[in-house]
Amino acid sequence: MEDRAFAAVGLPGLPDVCPNVFIVFDGHGGDEVAEQCMNTLPINLVKEFKDLEGIEKDLEGMDDVNQCVSRCIEAAFRETDSGLHTSGCGDTTGSTAVMALVGDAAIWIANCGDSRAVLSRAGGVLQLSQDHRPMRADEYDRVKQAGGVILSMRNGSMYVMGQLAVTRSFGDFQLRPYVIAQPEIIMHSRTEEDEFLILASDGLWDTLDNKEAVDIVHRCLRHKRVQSLDKREALVKVGRVLTKFAVSRGSRDNVTAIIINLKDE
Repeated sequence: MEDRAFAAVGLPGLPDVCPNVFIVFDGHGGDEVAEQCMNTLPINLVKEFKDLEGIEKDLEGMDDVNQCVSRCIEAAFRETDSGLHTSGCGDTTGSTAVMALVGDAAIWIANCGDSRAVLSRAGGVLQLSQDHRPMRADEYDRVKQAGGVILSMRNGSMYVMGQLAVTRSFGDFQLRPYVIAQPEIIMHSRTEEDEFLILASDGLWDTLDNKEAVDIVHRCLRHKRVQSLDKREALVKVGRVLTKFAVSRGSRDNVTAIIINLKDE
């Protein structure tokens, strides 16, 4: 099992605008990078936010808050990646990451790799992150402009330098500057129609599309046995059902999922 996950509701040191953090890491070539990132990325987040306590009160509007939060996330990702290099971890191994910083008014999604964040809103589906894969046109162009080569294999998959099926990740230093650890960050303004958020590694999305995953969660949450549990136990139970369903569909990869309730918090 090379995946790792981190979840904290009210992580000390994060600002009131985004006090809750959830992260899924998908390691490849071993679990060392995912393990170190799980242990250091939350610490680095707190470190970057340390001087920004109360930013939602000091800045003029949500655009300014968004810029500050995004800068802190980017800095935390850089520091985490640099720490891997310093420790000698990640020369030939790596890990993707998808992170959600959740506040009352907004959610920040930071994605680096092919794990994914999917939102259920009013029964509909909204994908909040875009996978970093070689077949994505802008990622293909970025790798080529950096001097890299993308090879198409007989099975139709595309690999950076013939080695890696993602274009962004922590570690994988032998593939720099083609594979980078810079996250894509989006801010989603919350609405009353937002129901839950799924963060999951690609082992889930290889066998389930976004709507299927959301529909499974909805059906599970309506089940009497699940409704008899407290909220946390219910979400853990549903997460297990979701991952087992992906495996039953034939997923041969590690499968990790976090379900974040956005109703009646």
